[in-house]
Amino acid sequence: MQALVNCSSGFELAKLDLKFRGPGEVYGIEQKGFPELKMASLFDYALMKQAREQAIKIINQNDGLDRWPLLKEKLSQWENQSHLE
Repeated sequence: MQALVNCSSGFELAKLDLKFRGPGEVYGIEQKGFPELKMASLFDYALMKQAREQAIKIINQNDGLDRWPLLKEKLSQWENQSHLE
C-alpha cells in the first residue's frame, strides 16, 4: 500500500510490482513468481542486448543447435511446455 502512496506514475509502480512479485512466465500461465532464468535485472538493457547478440551468433553458426546438445534439449523441453499462441 505504501508503494501506491509513494509512486507518482504507473511505470514506477509497475517497476516496484515487478521487483516484489516477479515477472511470472513470459510464455506460460504463471502471472507472478521468478523464472528459472536468472538475470541481473530485467531493466539491464545492455545485458539483454548482449544476450540477444550471443543467441543470434549461436543460431547463425548452427541453426539446428547440433553443436550445443544441452541447449538443444533444454529448448526442446521449453517448447513442449509452452504455448506460443
